[in-house]
Amino acid sequence: NKYGYGCILFGIMVLAYILISEVGPDPRSHHAALTLQVISQKAITIWLLISIYIYSIGLGKYIYRRV
Repeated sequence: NKYGYGCILFGIMVLAYILISEVGPDPRSHHAALTLQVISQKAITIWLLISIYIYSIGLGKYIYRRV
């Protein structure tokens, strides 16, 4: 099921974001570290919006099939 794979991929993206934000370099230490933190925040936000859009399409198809 492609929606299940999307959920797994979203979980992996969230895990990567958490690892970067918690274990990654301190953003106050260097400009590149701050850039990495900001890019990871933007990437997870964009991926969240894309995931919600894809899941809503799948839910709409499921609801219209049942009616």
